[in-house]
This record gives sequence, structure tokens and C-alpha cells, in this order.
Amino acid sequence: MTTMFGVSMSTIAVVMLALMGACLLGVGFIAWRNRTMFWLGVRNLPRRKAQTVLIVFGLMLATLIIASALTIGDTLTYSLKKVVYDRAGTIDLLLQPGALQNGQIVRNPLEDSWFDASVAGNVQAKIAGNPAVTALAPAVVAPVALLDETTKQAEPMVDVIGLDPHDAAAFGGVPAHGGGTVDLAALKAGEIAVNQTLADSIQGKPGDKLTIYTHGAPQTFTIARIAGNAGLGGGIADNGKAVILSLPAARTLIGPEAAGKYNAMVASAPGGVQGSIKNIPAAKDALTAATAGTGLVVDPFKQDAMNQSEQIGNLFTSFFLVFGLFAIAAGVMLIFLIFVMLAAERRGEMGMARAVGTKRRHLIQTFVAEGAAYDLLAAAIGALAGVGVAFGMVGVLGSLLSGNVDGGFTIVPHVELRSLAIAYALGVVVTFLTIVVSSWRVSRLNIVAAIRDLDDAKKPGGTWRGLVVGIVGVGLGAFMAANAGTKAALFYSGVSLLILAATLILRRLRLPSRLNYTLAGGALVVFWGMPFSTSDRIFGKHDGGFEMFFISGLMMVAGAALLIINNADLLVGALNAVGGVASRYVPALKMGTAYPLTNRFRTGLTLYMFALIIFVLVMMAAMSANFDKFFNDPARTTGGWDVIGTVLPTSPIKNDDLRGALAANGVQLNDFTAIGGVAQAPRQKTQAHNANGAGQAGGVSVAGVSDDWLAQTGYHLQARAAGYADDAAVWQALRQNPNLAVVDSFLLQNAGPNRFTVAGIDSKATTFQPVKIELQAENGPAHELTVIGVTDTSVGDVGGLYINLTTLNQVFGPQPVTNWFFRLRPGLDAKAEAHTLRAALLANGMQAQSIQEMVAQNNSVELGFFNLLEGFIALGLVVGIAALGVVSFRAVVERRQQIGMLRAIGFARSMVSLSFLVESFFITTLGIVAGTAMGAVLARNLFTSGGMTGGQPISFFIPWDRVGLFAVIALAAALLMTIVPARQAGRVTPAEALRFE
Repeated sequence: MTTMFGVSMSTIAVVMLALMGACLLGVGFIAWRNRTMFWLGVRNLPRRKAQTVLIVFGLMLATLIIASALTIGDTLTYSLKKVVYDRAGTIDLLLQPGALQNGQIVRNPLEDSWFDASVAGNVQAKIAGNPAVTALAPAVVAPVALLDETTKQAEPMVDVIGLDPHDAAAFGGVPAHGGGTVDLAALKAGEIAVNQTLADSIQGKPGDKLTIYTHGAPQTFTIARIAGNAGLGGGIADNGKAVILSLPAARTLIGPEAAGKYNAMVASAPGGVQGSIKNIPAAKDALTAATAGTGLVVDPFKQDAMNQSEQIGNLFTSFFLVFGLFAIAAGVMLIFLIFVMLAAERRGEMGMARAVGTKRRHLIQTFVAEGAAYDLLAAAIGALAGVGVAFGMVGVLGSLLSGNVDGGFTIVPHVELRSLAIAYALGVVVTFLTIVVSSWRVSRLNIVAAIRDLDDAKKPGGTWRGLVVGIVGVGLGAFMAANAGTKAALFYSGVSLLILAATLILRRLRLPSRLNYTLAGGALVVFWGMPFSTSDRIFGKHDGGFEMFFISGLMMVAGAALLIINNADLLVGALNAVGGVASRYVPALKMGTAYPLTNRFRTGLTLYMFALIIFVLVMMAAMSANFDKFFNDPARTTGGWDVIGTVLPTSPIKNDDLRGALAANGVQLNDFTAIGGVAQAPRQKTQAHNANGAGQAGGVSVAGVSDDWLAQTGYHLQARAAGYADDAAVWQALRQNPNLAVVDSFLLQNAGPNRFTVAGIDSKATTFQPVKIELQAENGPAHELTVIGVTDTSVGDVGGLYINLTTLNQVFGPQPVTNWFFRLRPGLDAKAEAHTLRAALLANGMQAQSIQEMVAQNNSVELGFFNLLEGFIALGLVVGIAALGVVSFRAVVERRQQIGMLRAIGFARSMVSLSFLVESFFITTLGIVAGTAMGAVLARNLFTSGGMTGGQPISFFIPWDRVGLFAVIALAAALLMTIVPARQAGRVTPAEALRFE
């Protein structure tokens, strides 16, 4: 990757390394000015090896998450760019007739896209000698369908590429599979070359007989050579599958319209396959000037593809980083917890040091030095481990994408040294800053109480400093909320800050702690958990992005943690009811819950870490399950149709008589209970605008649906105009009235410049008043239409504006039907029937597919990505489990005297061990409950409000089986992590513990 969040990766690397340098300078300053304190801190690493391993493991997790996200971005960007280089080869730019729309060439395949050879000659003459373009050649490119008579494998969509052999040499020739080049001039009459992608698709090899269909007329050829896929071997083919011929042979194959003409030109910029990227802009400018007035448009497709690769890499990195923020936040709290535990263990030692004259700043320096040593080691391990985790995850992602990308897609593991530097530096900085804050906090102690190993006395009403902080926090929160405008992040964060800061003021006013923090926790849960519609009515509508997901999680879980930890003693009271049933274990149960309630801060922090990860896991599970339910609902995705087929616009069904064509090819017509057709008008030849002048005018995809299609379709509508009882009534009205229209939901959203947007229909509404729009063909009269319905998904693979086929032909002239829908009689297999249709209508380039299979295939990537994110987020559970491990291991050391007292008064070893297990189970269970409840609430609000489904409320459900699995795994892992310290605690002898200092 070269950028992240719009900022250069090089800039980020420089800034992060500078910040890391500043942190290390601070440590160096400590070592220089106060070497004694420095070595007192660093010496703890080799002295306590087991502790060092545990701490390093906990500290490395934040760096691991960061390194994983950056490595995933690097790998995807590199892999996608490699695909571009491997396919485009030496071709950098493409020149074709058409119009430039939103930065892309838009062509109408039904219109004459050919230009005279004189046009190509003039462009070549103008560009001759210009160093910005190293090669320029005209070509013919046309779609055909073919059948390998040897293997009986068909391919309905293949591009024929015709080149002059002399021109091909300027691009390094047509690459041959396995090395060398294909000599087009050496191909004999009836011989062709096919590229490797096509050969793999039809299982073809040299010597195979091919039947190629153009305009329905078959011609026979023999495969002479297998070409490579790069450059002239298929780099300009729409789906990468190509037949390559010399120019005269290609023109003969295509037909009379290609005689003496071309329909494309290819060009190269200096620099070779990869080095040309930086020179493409200059080549584009030169070619644009040379093609002025010719109707040709210059498309720098290689550069555009590289930019898209970068954007995709950035998108995936952003996804993983944002979701990883939950684990990073938990990791930061774990760092804080570790140093709180270290301070508790060394409390007496710190008190003695202060008693003999050590200043508080010296204690801070000692902890900072020790923490920095842990930090540098943990960040290195985390960065390397993150690369390994990322490589494993992108391997899974590659398997998801391989079947959904033309020609397949191979993930090539790759990481930039720059990304490793950023991950390491960022891990060091985040951890170091947390260490400084925690060191500052733990250095505050009462010398006498520390020496005697007593807790510091706390003032019941808090401190004046806390009151000042509370007043400032309330003021800042109120200011943020009042000046947020429509920005959700600012408003909701401001109100949350106000609620939390108010606890400091109320504490100073002597409000009981339970009531104070219960009110604050309840307010946060209610404020963030209320349905969006209720929130909009009370506070007004605010707009937020993906950042709200992270902020919501932090605040909702914080509220739940405050509620639970300050009222958990009420739950403990239920243990008294167990006395008559399991009286033997009641002491261990009570001891296991007493200590967490005594140390509420430490327990609350551990609970919060666990709850935060469970929250996001529940959210992801709910999103995945509900998306699957929504997008795989046959009523929404199939409309009652089983198979969709598409024919070539250049080889449509004669007279649109599909039934006659099927019967002529031996297909049993009684296999189909309904057949409907859809014709499409090219977007670049359309113009639409709202009749009242509102919204945005521009191009739009227009689908003309046949009478048979309208009579049989069952596609679901998300909204209907007033007066229509159900969806069927809308489709039947469209059948009977040529002046009505239905739009898909995407037309309610602004899709960019020159794209038509329907005004007057709320994207979240289920009913609306009819809206009038006007549609016209290029240079044609306007035709007024009334919109009476909105689909919640595209109809098959067509979308945009749906009108009666008769209306389409009136506005745009006769248009052939290219999309056909089939409903099968019960008992037939849609996949098998799709194969039958492809074979029967091969001459028309029929591509047929089971609609349900197509939907499942399209959704498999999204669902797989959700599952992959769940796995990534589950790394955060390691943070929570590590936290319990830290708490449990340190608790054994910290509470050795208490363990000795318990053993002295009769507690058996098993009872001591059980109390530690109960403690771990208690904290983990509370965290799971808090995280699950808050995750379920937020997920429900998102889906029932339509926030995740394009404005459509749905029937929401929680996948309790997956949530239960997360809970079981978390509990099992937590107990497993506690077994060793619990057994260790049980083996402590009373005499040894009571002598412990």
C-alpha cells in the first residue's frame, strides 16, 4: 500500500518512527540521569522469567492486531497489482469509440462502434515520434461464442482479437504459453491461437476443433497455439478469454462490418510492464490530443486498475483496523492492568523506597524503564506474529475470492518493510504511553499504608481535584453536544462524557457510590441502546459513519460494566440459596466472589475487556446471520424465477421468439412453466430527470420488461405507491399502463455525477405518493413516467429503471431482449436446466445460471468475509484470557498470606483452588453477559431501523447457537488459563504463606 486513510504510508512511517524515537529518548534520558532507577526497573525482566513471558505476551497483542491489518492490506494490494501486470502486460492504454462517463468509457454494443482505417492512420501519424507513446496499434475486438468439438466444452462469451503481426511486434509480440511468442503470420487458414485462460476453460489443446459462432453462423477452426494471457494475449478481453488471429482472418470471422475497419487501438507508455505506470498520464495527454475530433476516447485502464487495487487494499486494511480497535482497546487496558498488578505486588517495596527518600518521580522512572524493556521486546514479537496471522487469513480470503473473480485470483503473501516499521513503532508508542499513564497512577501511594501492606484510605467524597475534573468534563461534554450540529460522533461522545464526568461531581456531593455509578451506567445503556427512531425524535437526527460502531461499543459496554460491577453483590446473595444443596462448596463460592467485589476497579477492568470482545463478536454473528437471511430470501432474490439467461447483444434470439428457438434445438418446452424477457437500453444513450426539477438528472440503466415477465414475476418491493394493495398489484399495473415505472433502491441514493437520482421518495419508507419523472433517448423527446414502486434488490442482473417493454421500444427504438427468465416445473434441477439452455443457444452466446446459485455465490464472499472478521476479532479474546491469566497468576503471589490464613483455619487445598476457579468463572460470566446483551441491543437497532439493509426494516434474530459457542469457548479458555495458578494456590502451605513478605 502507498496510502492509508488518505495519508501517504511513507509520511505515516516517518511520523511513527519519530514518535517512537521520542519515547526511546525519554527512556535514554532516564538511563543517563538516573541510572540506578533505570537498572532497578530493567533487572526485573531476567529475575522473573515466567512473569516476563506473560507480560510480553499481553503487551504484544495490540502490535499483532496492527501488523495483521497492515499486512493484509499489503498482500491484497500486491496480489491485485500483480493480476493487473500479468494481464495487461505491455498494454497501458486503450482507445475506443464511445463517451467518457464518470471517468469510464461507455459503449453501446448495439450501435456501430467501428471506425475507418484512415482514422487510425491519422492518429498514428500524429503520435509518431512522440516519446510519451512507445507503441500504438489498431485492432479489432469482438465477442463470439464457441464450442470445442473435441472436449464438448462450450464458452458463450469470448473475445476475438485481430492484430497486424507487424504492429504486434512493437508490443513485444503475442506471448506464448510457456515462453516465446506466437507468430500470427505463420498461422495457416483455419488455424487460430487461444490464450491459456480460454484453453483451461474449455480443456482445449493444440489440434482441437473449435466451432465459433458469430451472428449465429458457425465457422470451424483448429487450435494451433496456446498463447499467454498477458498483453496482446488477452489483456484487453472483457473476461480474459481470447481467440487471437491475424487482422485479415479476424475480419473475415467477424463479418462484413469489420471489413477495412477497426474498433480499438492499444498503446504503450515508456517503462516496460511495471515502470510505465508513472508515464501513463503523459501518454494519455498525448493520445487525447491526437484523437481530438475522431470520436475515440482514451482509457488509461492499467493505471485505473492499479488505483482500484490500492483502494481495495486500503478498504480491507481500514475494515480490519477499525474492527481491530476493540482488541487494541482491550490490549491497552490489559497493559494498564498489568502495571496495576505489578504495583500491588511491589507495594511494600515501593513504600520502603519512598520512606528512605525516593521521590515519586523515581518510582515512575523505574516503572517506565521496566515497561519500555517489555514494550520493545513485545512489539517485535507482535509484529512478526501479526504477519503470520495475516498470511493465514489472506489465504482463507483467497479461497473465498478465487471462484468469484474471472480467471481466478491467487493471493500472494507480501508485506512491506515500511508496514512492519509502522506496526512496530505504533505498537511501541501506544504501549509506552499507556505505561507512562499507568506508572503515574500506581506511583501514588501512602507510605505508611504501603509499608504495612494496607489499602490507602479513601476520602468518602472524593477529592477537590476530582471535582474540578468533573466540572471541566461536564462543560466540555455539553459544549461538544451543543455544537455537534448533525455529527453523530461529536454529539453522542459529548453526552457520554457529560454523564461520566457528572459521577465525579456527584461523588464529591457524597452521593452513595452504588447509586452514583448505577445511574451513570444506566444512563449510558439507555442513551446508546434506545431505538434509532426514538433517539431521532428526542435528540434530532444525526449522521454518523463507521466510527459510530466503535464508539457505541466502548460506551454501551462501559455502561453495562458500571451497572454490573456496582450491583454484583446482589447476585452473590443468591449463593445463600445453594447452602442446603451444596453446603460443602459454599465457603469456596463465597470466597471466589468476595475478592472480585472487594477490588472493583481491577475486576471492572477485566470484565470490561472481556465484554468488549464478546460485544463485537455478537455483533458480527448477528450481522452475518441476518445478512444471510435477508439476501438469501427467495422472495427477495428470485422473484419466483429459477434460471436467468443472457444472450449476446450482437446475436439476440431472432424476433425474440425464444420458445421457437428452444423447440428448434430439441429443448422440452413443458419443462418451463413461465418465460419472461428483459431488454435494456444503454445508459449513455439515456437521460432522466424528475418532473419537478428536484433531485439530480443524468444517465440511468433502463430495463424494458415483457408482458410475460410482468404476468409471472414475484419480485419483492420495499415500497409501493399509495393505492396499491400489494406487490403483485404494482407489477400488474406496470403491465397494463405503459406510462408507469418501478425503480430499484439504488436510484434513491446519489450515485455520483451524471447519475439520475429519484427525488420525493424516502429510502426508509414503505409507502409513498407517486412520483413523476421524465425519460428520453439521446436527442429524443421526453416521455413522462410515474414511479409506483421501489425494489429492494436488482432484478436478476439488471437494475435501474423498470418500464414496460413497449414503452422502451417507443422511447429508444426496437431493442432486442437479452435477458431471459425461466420458471421450471417442480422437480427439475435449475443448475442442470441452465446447462441445457447454454448448450441449446450457444450460437447466441447464452449464459444461463441458477438464480439461487448465483445469489448464494455472490453472498458467499460477503458471508465469508464476515466469518473472517469474526476470526480476526476473536484474537481479542486472547487479550481477555491473558488478562485473566495475569490476574490469576499475580493474585496467587499477592494473596499468599490470605491463602495461608485460609489454610490455617481449615480450608483444604481443593477448596482454595476452587475459590480461584470460581473467581475466574464469575468475572468471565459477567463479561459475557454484558457483552452479549449490549451486542444484541445494538445489532437489533441497526437491523430493525434499516441501517444495515438499505433502509429496510427486517425481522431480526440473534443466532444463539453461535453466540453460545463464543460463550463456551471463552469460559473454557478462561478456566483453562486459571487452572495452573489455582493449583499453585492450593499447594501453598500455611507456614510458608504466613512467613511470606
